[in-house]
Amino acid sequence: MLKPVIGFRAATHADAGFAAATSTAAEPKHPQVAEELLEKWTKSEAGSAVRRFIVQESGVDRCWISLIQPRDVGGLTTYLNLLIPPASQHLIPAAIVFGEGQAREMGASVLICQVGEDSHQAVEWLRGHDWTQERKQRFWRLDLGVNADRIRELRSAAHKRIDTTDVVLRTVADLGGEAFLRRLHPVSHATVADIPMSVEYIPEPYEEWVVWMQPPAVLPERIWVAVLAAQPIGYSYLAYHPSSVWTGFTGVLREHRGKGFARALKLETLVQAIDLGVNAVETDNDSENAPILHLNEELGYEEMPGKLEFHRKLT
Repeated sequence: MLKPVIGFRAATHADAGFAAATSTAAEPKHPQVAEELLEKWTKSEAGSAVRRFIVQESGVDRCWISLIQPRDVGGLTTYLNLLIPPASQHLIPAAIVFGEGQAREMGASVLICQVGEDSHQAVEWLRGHDWTQERKQRFWRLDLGVNADRIRELRSAAHKRIDTTDVVLRTVADLGGEAFLRRLHPVSHATVADIPMSVEYIPEPYEEWVVWMQPPAVLPERIWVAVLAAQPIGYSYLAYHPSSVWTGFTGVLREHRGKGFARALKLETLVQAIDLGVNAVETDNDSENAPILHLNEELGYEEMPGKLEFHRKLT
């Protein structure tokens, strides 16, 4: 019996449907649709160096991988994404080795691969081939139907606490619309810089950062801002995708933390989602980001299997 030939071909936009179906098969708890994935390829990833490949077995498309080299991390750090369903797990070693070669061509100094902690074959292979686990990303889901009344009560309590300060909560739409986003840009940089990570964070220029804050996933009336003396000190928003609704970001400037502002902001986004008929929201956070993990638990989020972050030095 002939050994199957494993090959790789460059993915095109025409492959979005196949890629979405494969992604869903690989991660059923995080389903994808073609339109959503194509938007990510053409917009969210537009500011990065990207290579995408369909993995073939004897000429048949089986799964896909991508290499993303963002501009907001140092050292030409590159991320290897493996979208490989259970039926094609035997392709993992070849896909990783091929990805390493592509990363070297891209000049990467470090290659990072995040895999599900329940993806035992991938985890075992990486651990046995000079990859080092550096971090863990924890994933959470909040059932808004079951928790709706409690979340509304928590928001009322958060409002009472906010009312004792000079801070007000407004949406970007209330504050002037898209033009106001430029004022959130430095808040984003200051707060993201405080998130635990293993790579150097390099602030994105406004033109690249604002791509993440655009319709259809994000609308001005759904971005909540904490304002003090006419200055933004924190913000939170949900990203509304066809397949799911995720926390886009929640952050408050360091000097204003510990006063309930992040909690109040996040609760505004959750109540708004309830009012819009959303059944559940999801989020993910670094396992060392203690404040936001504590907030997730307080709000009633249930933890799902997370992802382990493996690093391999290439230079």
